[in-house]
Amino acid sequence: MKNRQPFEFKRLILVYNITVAVLNAYICYEIFLRTTLLKYTWTCLSNKPDPTDPNEVRLSTAMWMYYITKYMEFLDSFFFVLRKKENQLSFLHIYHHATMTLYSWILVKFIPYGLCVHVITYIYYGLSTLGPTVAKYL
Repeated sequence: MKNRQPFEFKRLILVYNITVAVLNAYICYEIFLRTTLLKYTWTCLSNKPDPTDPNEVRLSTAMWMYYITKYMEFLDSFFFVLRKKENQLSFLHIYHHATMTLYSWILVKFIPYGLCVHVITYIYYGLSTLGPTVAKYL
């Protein structure tokens, strides 16, 4: 990108951010609902989950969706590069995206709950693409 003009695709990024926020909201809702219905606690489970229970299946599906979205969220970095926004490629951003797929796999494999912070994060990102008139309120 050194000798190229930055790409402009605000609508694509807005749609991407809204999609990721909605997807994470759905995942968060499913995880919260299913863990509540299954009476999960913050401590270890006393018995193995029942793979024939529809709530367990939906919880498992939501957790795997959460894991898959970590790959989808790599697009943030590509958008920064294509738009020549190198200042947004901070160490924290790169570290976060580089490690979240591993951590998410561990989470899905061993801990039956998810993180809902991505709902807020991608709503913020989506709103920030609407320009300075909206961004000043963020």
